[in-house]
Amino acid sequence: MVKRITENWTEALLNMEVGEIVEFPLEKSESIVGSIIPRLRKRMWREKADWSRDGDYDTENGIFRVKRIA
Repeated sequence: MVKRITENWTEALLNMEVGEIVEFPLEKSESIVGSIIPRLRKRMWREKADWSRDGDYDTENGIFRVKRIA
């Protein structure tokens, strides 16, 4: 089962385990993918943490998925 995150985007990304997938609201995709994830990559460079969008944007349900890949 995939967790749906509705607040505290940064904290949710930081607490993800490698291989875990979570859902975020589609309207927050620009700030999460374009700002928060790049900031976390720089902040966590020693851990080599990384995330990627998983699949396509789900415009029918208004969500998108992010997977922790490292």
